[in-house]
Amino acid sequence: MDFTIDTLGPCRKKVGVTIPTERIRAEYDKQYGEINKQIALPGFRKGHSPRKLLEQRFGSRMGEDVKESLVKAALDELIRDRKLEPLEPPSIDLAALAIDPARPLSFSFELMTRPEFATPTWKGLELRVQPVEVADAEVQEAIQSLQRRGARLEAAPDKDIADGDVLVLDWAASADGTVVAQDVGAYHAFGRGSLAGLPAEELETSLRGKRAGATAEATLTATADDPREELRGKALRVAVTVREVKRYVLPEVDAEFLKKHDYDDADEMRADVKRQIQRGKSRERDHAAEDDLMAQVVASAKIELPEHLLQQELQAWTERKRQELAEGGVPEAEIETQAAAGRPAARVEIEAELKRFFVLDRIAREEGLTVGDQEVAQSLSEIAQAYGRPVEEVLQAYKSGGRIEQLRSQIRHRKVREAIRRAAQVIEKA
Repeated sequence: MDFTIDTLGPCRKKVGVTIPTERIRAEYDKQYGEINKQIALPGFRKGHSPRKLLEQRFGSRMGEDVKESLVKAALDELIRDRKLEPLEPPSIDLAALAIDPARPLSFSFELMTRPEFATPTWKGLELRVQPVEVADAEVQEAIQSLQRRGARLEAAPDKDIADGDVLVLDWAASADGTVVAQDVGAYHAFGRGSLAGLPAEELETSLRGKRAGATAEATLTATADDPREELRGKALRVAVTVREVKRYVLPEVDAEFLKKHDYDDADEMRADVKRQIQRGKSRERDHAAEDDLMAQVVASAKIELPEHLLQQELQAWTERKRQELAEGGVPEAEIETQAAAGRPAARVEIEAELKRFFVLDRIAREEGLTVGDQEVAQSLSEIAQAYGRPVEEVLQAYKSGGRIEQLRSQIRHRKVREAIRRAAQVIEKA
């Protein structure tokens, strides 16, 4: 096959293909040979039907099959031998191509390819980072977190209401003098600024420092996305009566507590807790270092992105933004205005993300970084655990959404980020 390749712009090529007659005849021979093996015409055994009869019977369909096969072969050869990397399959109108075993077949099409750029330097980069330090207060807070897991909720009638308390209260919300929502004996986590889904900072301010038996009133405005449709966006007069104040009492760090958490003594617990915090902070620092190193690598890559691809991604962002705004209760007349206002910043982020993708993908291929099925399964298991869902359910969701290969790509790119960090000179600041 003969190819002509002309550059139309960044990532855009015009490809001309000419398939010689001998290649076309060979494909016809192959196709007729296959059909002769499978079909027996009346009066003939399989494999012994005359070619002329086969051409009369199947010639029209065979021409379409030959065209499809030759066009696919041309694309495969283009990718394999000419090293072009399509971003998406080209649009070729097979019906418009006239095939004749006695004439060469010529056609042309446009192709959007991956960006052509020199792989940026990514080994041996230098990055200065803060040393990982763990303060005694952080260790103490982590131990208290362990204590809180076993805390008991006890009545505290003689204590002033403070953040972290649990109030047992009666409340009623009214609109225009009519009660529209209420509850009796409801448990309320004080200090979180929310009462039954209603913003309640003002109400909590009125109750802070008071005791059981206290009452308070405030005007609260329900959010525009409140699941209770009848309350959305309404100003409600909410009255509460505190029936009881409860407070969590932490268990003592005694022999029983230490044994429950598999520690021999308090010193061992503190040392282990400190190591866990150290590991967590180190992971966070590694992720931050990878972000900084990736920014260096991508900034040094000279990549021209095709406008067509940018517009595709920007349109997808716009559709997601419109849906997000609609679900958030934004009036229809304002949705397009807000979406349009966000497009310039979105385009900048899309360009950056696409460049990161192409750089990561290039390094992954050059370094031969692959992702096996076991690694995908492990990642799905971790996702299922994080969301508290069965692994099979998560697997099915990813399969039905066509996201398995996307997950595989994410894992491969994570490997690249780790490789970049390991190859860098990460120096702790003095």
